[in-house]
Amino acid sequence: MRDLATRIVASLAAAAALTCGAAPPAPTMIDLGVLGGTDQCKAVAISDSGHVVGFCFASATPFISHAFLWTRQSGMLDLGTLGGETSIPRAVNNHGQVVGISRTAAGDLHAFSWTRQDGMIDLGTVGGTFSSAADLNESGQVVGISRIIGSNEQHAFFWTQAGGMIDLGSLGGPGGRVIAINSSGEVIGSRRTGAFFWTQQGGMVDLGSLGGILAVPVAINDRGQVVGFSNTLGDHTQHGFSWTQQGGMIDLGSIEGDFSDARAVNNRGEVVGATFDAAGELVAYSWTQEGGMVDLGIFGIARAINDSGEIVGIGDGPFSWTPHGGLIALGTLGGGFSDVVAINNRGQAVGWSAVEGSSFVHPVLWETRGR
Repeated sequence: MRDLATRIVASLAAAAALTCGAAPPAPTMIDLGVLGGTDQCKAVAISDSGHVVGFCFASATPFISHAFLWTRQSGMLDLGTLGGETSIPRAVNNHGQVVGISRTAAGDLHAFSWTRQDGMIDLGTVGGTFSSAADLNESGQVVGISRIIGSNEQHAFFWTQAGGMIDLGSLGGPGGRVIAINSSGEVIGSRRTGAFFWTQQGGMVDLGSLGGILAVPVAINDRGQVVGFSNTLGDHTQHGFSWTQQGGMIDLGSIEGDFSDARAVNNRGEVVGATFDAAGELVAYSWTQEGGMVDLGIFGIARAINDSGEIVGIGDGPFSWTPHGGLIALGTLGGGFSDVVAINNRGQAVGWSAVEGSSFVHPVLWETRGR
């Protein structure tokens, strides 16, 4: 990829011309630290209320990890396990409820829900020894997958505190996945026959494809808009897509060449991802129904977008981009590798960064708008 610093200078110069020379504020970076006895930690998600979740492990035992919850008020809290050695979180909501997967005392892997009031709860399975939570919404509705005993067949599940675990049906084999749930309880995932959209009223609906055999959903917004990527006719190219119940699947196209994907969508319908430009470089893009696909002028990948249109991603390092402020390097802890994975509606982004002078990786919170 090309030099990120060169892109930052050009982007800020353009932004200054639009804003009478006002420069965007530099982001604040916070090292969230590690749990006792570990030297490696990564943040994986953040809620709009500022709850950060991730996991920590020791370099000597990389397959044994503990989930953590971090807040500004309480710092880093070890969420424990379901009796075994390992727990990994997947998502957190604004109430601080965390869901993920943990090993039990019997050695099985089960989905969990954690709250400050109840601690870690085993969500059980739909009949086997394996389950994993993928996502939850503000109502505490949890979705994930569970394997049927005696087979590799996986089923989707829907869980609530009041109703327990409900089997949503087969995903057609071991490769099936549940991806996400929105505020209305609409669920997306993939099964052997392709991408699906599930509602309590309509059950599982096949999203179709862009003509090829592969379609993978990645994200859903609160309006029920689904984005992901699909092979096109002939299966020689891959394009990002947007799908709605009203309009079906739309090909987002590409800037140049045969490739694009879609990584995230906000509640205004803005989609971000990566594509190739005319020079064959991987570049970040933004897409809207009205304006189509726009090259952001950033060599790299757009990972996430909030409802204000602020985008984060990775190029030569982690970055933030806004229409008015342009491109900003988020900064690192001085080591050779960093990544950013999520941003909330307060402009707080999370990921991880290698620490200068060591092989350790720490979770990082970047505040792009100041405190």
